[in-house]
Amino acid sequence: MEQVLVVDRNKLLNGRKLPYGFRQTGLKGLIERIYQHGYFINRPAAESDPNRKQIIPYMLVKHRNKYFLLQRQSTQTEKRLHNKHSLGVGGHINPVDGITTIKGILEKGLERELHEELNITCPYTYTPVGYLND
Repeated sequence: MEQVLVVDRNKLLNGRKLPYGFRQTGLKGLIERIYQHGYFINRPAAESDPNRKQIIPYMLVKHRNKYFLLQRQSTQTEKRLHNKHSLGVGGHINPVDGITTIKGILEKGLERELHEELNITCPYTYTPVGYLND
């Protein structure tokens, strides 16, 4: 069964309510709490437990002054995304053999998404710019 990265909601924002939408404030502390308190559980349990927040990195891809826009195919697994447009790519984070830190696993997950979704083979850098709660 697929395992996904989660953090208990009360630990993610030190007991405060997670704001809805996109935010940039408090990003560094949020990332540190993910590193500190993240763990893996079976995906169905994560999706049915409101006390846990699934951590799903989402990336906008920019080259010079242009952003990548993706139209989802109707053959992908998540039906709610069929034929929809996305300005970025992302996905659940799963355990990675041989990597023991949440930070390392998150970085590997970002790399996996770029290669799976976009087949990026050139050197790249990434910069966290905010978080999205929806």
